[in-house]
Amino acid sequence: MIKVSQVAQSVQAQQVQRKGRKTETTPAKQAGDKVEISSEAKKLQDTSNLNSIAAKTVKDTPDVREDKITEIREKINEGFYDQDNIATVLADKLLKEFGI
Repeated sequence: MIKVSQVAQSVQAQQVQRKGRKTETTPAKQAGDKVEISSEAKKLQDTSNLNSIAAKTVKDTPDVREDKITEIREKINEGFYDQDNIATVLADKLLKEFGI
């Protein structure tokens, strides 16, 4: 069992040892900090910038593309979709799209 007096003596001894040590001073002339960015980090930054641009482009693109709607309406009015092969091509594309 450790007595309180032994702990107090140990603490006092540590304090005396600390007072006896010389403190190191930092040199007056310090070198400036230097940061180097790895090529991987630069690539990640470029990718992040591209993602931001892509996200903004998607956000700014309207949900309804009036130009496509107009184009399809014109084709319907001209009878383009009345051709027999159009239905077959469309059906094939839908089946392929849904993996059937």
